[in-house]
Amino acid sequence: MKKYIFLAMGGICLLIIGFGVGVLINGHVDSFDTDQSVSQVVSGDASSWKTVEKNDFSLMFPVGWEEGNAPMGVSALYVNTQDEPNDPEAQRINFQSYLSVILDTFNGMPLADYMELLKTNFTSSVSDMTAIDEDYMTIGGRDSMYHVAAFEQRNIRFVALFFVISGENNESWVLTFNTTEDTWTEYKDTFFAIANTFHVEVREEGTTP
Repeated sequence: MKKYIFLAMGGICLLIIGFGVGVLINGHVDSFDTDQSVSQVVSGDASSWKTVEKNDFSLMFPVGWEEGNAPMGVSALYVNTQDEPNDPEAQRINFQSYLSVILDTFNGMPLADYMELLKTNFTSSVSDMTAIDEDYMTIGGRDSMYHVAAFEQRNIRFVALFFVISGENNESWVLTFNTTEDTWTEYKDTFFAIANTFHVEVREEGTTP
């Protein structure tokens, strides 16, 4: 059994508390294009996006996204340094939209069961959470799911979009995007496009990232 089992649960909660992050949408959600690609988001010109390569995964980001200091239990943290939310409370705490990447293990659970456990843990860490949308998809040829949830925290309304992606050797990757309600519509296609660039490096069983 892997020692890092369910680190994703604690890692997501830690980020929510640490950044004052949450999710939202006033009970209304636009339709989601889960197949968003970089070229679609940038109208065909993907040259402005940069590739970030780690030992165990790679991602592409638009200009302005920079790597931050990841807290314990989080594999990597990327912040949209160009984000300027209109919400006064978000401005007061210097909130900027971000992505956390967490490596965990399914521990033999099916993808859908793992997602349910993830949502249960997420719900217990915040108040008034509302599930918005959820579905299966494929990212980098791997079975995946996404979930959108909404709530209010620190008098700020947020939207959270997180993905569970099947990795190597029963591992799970959890990608969590967090942004404020007023920037959700602007950023949602970019979030899906970033997630669709996620690539897991193949490792032999028994090796660690």
